Amino acid sequence: MRDDTLAQYLQVSGIHQYYTQHPLFDTLIFGLFWHAGSAVAGTPLAGQAAYIVIQAVLLAAGAAFTLCYIRKLGAPRWLVILSLLYLATSYVVAGSIITMGKDSLHTVFFVPFAVMFVEACLTRGAVLARQPVAITFVALAFAVIASKRTALVIVLCAGCCLLAACRGNTEDRDAGGTADKDADASRLRRSARNHDRFFERNSDRKPDSDQPRDHTCGRQSPESYRGQQDQQVQQSQLRGRSGDQNTRQRPQPRAQQRPRRPLRLSPRFRAFACLTTAVILAQGVWAPLAEAATHANPSPGREVWGLVTQPVAQVAHDHPNDQTAITPDQRRALNAIMNLDQAAADINPHRTNETFQTLREHPQPTTAQKLAALRVWAELGVAHPGEYAKAYAGPIRGWWDMSVNFAYPTDSDYLFTRGYLKQWSTFLPETVTGASAVGGSAAGTNPNADTGSGAGTGADAAANGDDDADIAAAQRIVAIEHDLAPLMGTSRKPQWKRTVLDDVRHWVRDDNPLTAMGLYVTWIPLIIGAALLLRLPPWRRTARRRRSPQPGQLEQPDQLGRISPSACARQPYSYDVPAGIASAGIASAGIASVGIASTDIATADIAPATPVPVDSASSRTAAPRPASALAAYGLLFFTILSLYASPEALFWYPIPVYFTLPLFSALPFARACRAEPVR
Repeated sequence: MRDDTLAQYLQVSGIHQYYTQHPLFDTLIFGLFWHAGSAVAGTPLAGQAAYIVIQAVLLAAGAAFTLCYIRKLGAPRWLVILSLLYLATSYVVAGSIITMGKDSLHTVFFVPFAVMFVEACLTRGAVLARQPVAITFVALAFAVIASKRTALVIVLCAGCCLLAACRGNTEDRDAGGTADKDADASRLRRSARNHDRFFERNSDRKPDSDQPRDHTCGRQSPESYRGQQDQQVQQSQLRGRSGDQNTRQRPQPRAQQRPRRPLRLSPRFRAFACLTTAVILAQGVWAPLAEAATHANPSPGREVWGLVTQPVAQVAHDHPNDQTAITPDQRRALNAIMNLDQAAADINPHRTNETFQTLREHPQPTTAQKLAALRVWAELGVAHPGEYAKAYAGPIRGWWDMSVNFAYPTDSDYLFTRGYLKQWSTFLPETVTGASAVGGSAAGTNPNADTGSGAGTGADAAANGDDDADIAAAQRIVAIEHDLAPLMGTSRKPQWKRTVLDDVRHWVRDDNPLTAMGLYVTWIPLIIGAALLLRLPPWRRTARRRRSPQPGQLEQPDQLGRISPSACARQPYSYDVPAGIASAGIASAGIASVGIASTDIATADIAPATPVPVDSASSRTAAPRPASALAAYGLLFFTILSLYASPEALFWYPIPVYFTLPLFSALPFARACRAEPVR
């Protein structure tokens, strides 16, 4: 377990009241396994072991899903093999799987959500037209938002990138006559079947025969086709049942019938609806219901204020006796929202917790006071840029410095040391005393059940000359140690296991660049982003337009829409041409082989072939646009940006980044993608 997980156990076990600093979604899931283990095996560690097994299976399935998807994107084989080795053997990935924590649970949902988000961006939202895909996308987005507090901002910011990628991807034909790509593809398929029948009929004719050629490709002229329709209508009336002919509706000719088109929403609206539904379910439905069911106390979000409190505390710490560094008016404005002197005394250069914890809560500062403090923060930043740079560089150093590595804990007993027990004892009610703790320990009951005042103990302490506060603190530590006893003992392992784990830990921490968070959080994502940006300059767009099919590359612009083999080899798009055309030999050489000149085919009523866009209804997909791949990269970008805004560089936070790096590493290769036909 990690430290936050133990705080969640104190809530689930009833030692402390529920609160919202840690997501209730995670707390309730962990509590389900702890209670199940206590009911079945008599210890919560059994439920914790079951949770680890299920989490390992789900994360392995997510990793396999990622590998299959990047292979489908067209990633080279070396990248797929390297991703497999990374996900299977990397310490930053494997070490997080056996951890019961909110970040690992969040990763279980984040990995498949990231795959679906990338697919939605690359298809410009068309994949969300499938109802099962849209429902799964909403469910995963809900779980991602509900399992981590910062995920709401990440999903909203990345969702804006998705909406931008869906721009202009409406394929429906509107009243003004906008081109309908699906209708063109369907018309091309019907034309292919007619031409296929034509080639089968004319290929059997002898070359020297006097039989006239069928220059209509086996199709009727418009006049004869309409005459045949009218004749079929008359025959259907004659074959009608006896009765009143006036009451029977006369069928209209097919030329006058217009098929009803189903209502199709634009891809941007579908993406917006999915994201909005997920946010409403997570924040408008789940969060209020969970808080009401658990009677949880709302925890204020103070972490973001660390960006304000840390630098001003640094200025006050570096200039303690300088009245000009922070003027009395500026100090007064800052003290309205925080305790500036305490923050300067307790400042930690590696994290912002000590400074934002000095924010005043009772009473809450007004909006005007907060705005005045922000104005002072900006003024001090202009006057003391060096102190501000020092204050901001400390907490984020672990995100980019390759010399800062880490090691995962191998058991949970590190959470029960003297320092941690003193921290957990603050979760106990104020009425817990040493007498109640000893009595509870002897009887095997919760010490919180006895809420006596402990006056006798206080009298004994006064008689012995001991300090009341120290005795009360020691009593609370004894009480919390008793309550946490069911979770202790995970460090009791055979000697050979302890030796192996110690060797692994030394290998990880001894200047190993592979365990540096900066490699995975900053430098590899920077390389991916640079590779995607290199596809956007004007010279790349000019080259892409030069490779795209031009009207002159078609053999006959108003005919079948055949593409010359040389033009087809140069252009980067995939065309939705049925297999019947290729098998019949539409190419010039194939037509000549059956003795038919390509210019003799009268196909004026057949529209030229057009590139089929990415759509779930098509059998093949076009290569994704570079801007779409960059929009998909936005999910990784905003996830890393949230890490830089976190209070400290803690190795638990970037676990979702560790698992999704292979996915985003394949985005620069997505331009060469050729999807398999949909079966």
